Amino acid sequence: MRSFKVIVCFIINFVLIFFFSFFLKFGNPLYLQQKEAKNISDLDTLIVGTSNGRLGIDPKILNEKLGWNSYSLSTGNTSISDIFYLVKDICKENPKVKRIVYELDYGYWGRSENLGYIDGFNMFFMGDNVDIKTTYLLNVLPTQCFIKAFSNNPLTPERFYNSLYALRQLKETEYDYGSVVKSIYNKNANDKSLSVYDSLGYWKGINPSENDRKNYHPIRFDVNNIKSIYPKRFHQLVKYCKKHSVELIVLQTPVAPRQLLDENRGDSHEWIRSLCESESVQFIDCNYLKKGLLPRLDNDYSDFYGHMLHPMAQRTTNLICEVLSSEEQDNYFYGDYSDVLKNITDDKGAVK
Repeated sequence: MRSFKVIVCFIINFVLIFFFSFFLKFGNPLYLQQKEAKNISDLDTLIVGTSNGRLGIDPKILNEKLGWNSYSLSTGNTSISDIFYLVKDICKENPKVKRIVYELDYGYWGRSENLGYIDGFNMFFMGDNVDIKTTYLLNVLPTQCFIKAFSNNPLTPERFYNSLYALRQLKETEYDYGSVVKSIYNKNANDKSLSVYDSLGYWKGINPSENDRKNYHPIRFDVNNIKSIYPKRFHQLVKYCKKHSVELIVLQTPVAPRQLLDENRGDSHEWIRSLCESESVQFIDCNYLKKGLLPRLDNDYSDFYGHMLHPMAQRTTNLICEVLSSEEQDNYFYGDYSDVLKNITDDKGAVK
């Protein structure tokens, strides 16, 4: 009897979420930022990835230093499937996009069931593209854990309220999506917020998270834990970019010194480098930057998972611009991870 009730509740939740997805998305910052990006008629660069890219790459600096017109749609809990569908969705609306900067966090390529996301689920609910929704429904959702997928997207009063609030704000601000993202976030945030929405999809890191520091668990790279569908999705992304003459740059932002000591970043670097090399895609790993180019402390990050505070993100983005503008990029980087580790000082986290 209990199993029957669980099944009935699941079916009801499935139908309601599917039916109301067109409404609930209005209260989600990712959806609003997608709409904001689509409304930039001369958008030429899209920054995608997870939360490290969201807090570590400032589009305003890229635009100022490189002459790009970029927008960041990096966000937490985003799989490579979400990124692939996201790129297709934006590029369909903005055919002038000629460059994708993908901030790749290998932690989201693993098999872990603790990351709290379902493959491709963000784009299914947040996107407007019917083709993408249909593709997801037919090809992706059947391979997922249905119960987990929909339990991660419950119909809560807060979600309804946020959507109503967003629709009301959009009407009053003549569909200024960026200002609505700010108003929704500020409405829900408190004085201990770790980040605030700035502009062009970028979020400023403003406060450290003592809780995240205490509960830090290093994410060790293991090639056997890579989910098999993700390299295939990456290949699809590369193929799509080449077909549409879009440059793809794979980037890793520099993590906190504590992570360089605790995690086997050399192993992940070699695997990602080999993957990109096989696809003829440029790969820039800022963890391999030579001594003195980007001095940093653990305190430049809100936690030990690579989430930067704003001053660190500014310095990082400025240096990325310098590297991308150089004709001798190899001069900026060590060739071996042992050289990276040699230039980490003591356990206080200072880089020489």
